[in-house]
Amino acid sequence: MKRLPCITTIWLILCLTCFAQTEVRGQDGGHIKVQAILVAASNDGGGVDGSLNRYAGTLKRLFRFDTYRKAGQGSTSIDLPGSGKIKLGKGQSLSIDAKPDKKGASLDLRWSEGIHARMKLKPGKPGVLGGPKIKGGDGNYLLLVILE
Repeated sequence: MKRLPCITTIWLILCLTCFAQTEVRGQDGGHIKVQAILVAASNDGGGVDGSLNRYAGTLKRLFRFDTYRKAGQGSTSIDLPGSGKIKLGKGQSLSIDAKPDKKGASLDLRWSEGIHARMKLKPGKPGVLGGPKIKGGDGNYLLLVILE
């Protein structure tokens, strides 16, 4: 009969240890998918590309252009903490270093155009970066970054 409390105590300690390790892994680890959309913004009077309709309000609120069209996109999956790279097209790429955050991820972004930014994103809420002039044309590139 003396063995039963001892076995129960050992079992309880093992359960608590496994639970504690799971909690630490949950805070440190995880997996995210990051999508980036390269947007060509100008004042050509072309309106908003249909594929960008869900982001139109954000783009119009932050920038003073009347035309937004998708110029490229890509995505990457990242184990947290970790890094990834997205090729966007038009000679553009995005390097990402990511760390877990309470409700999403903290991203250190390096856009191939020499732009460096840090942002905290929640799933489904886009971050937007203003970028360089479009070579050989009017307007600027913008970058939408979305945590999925």
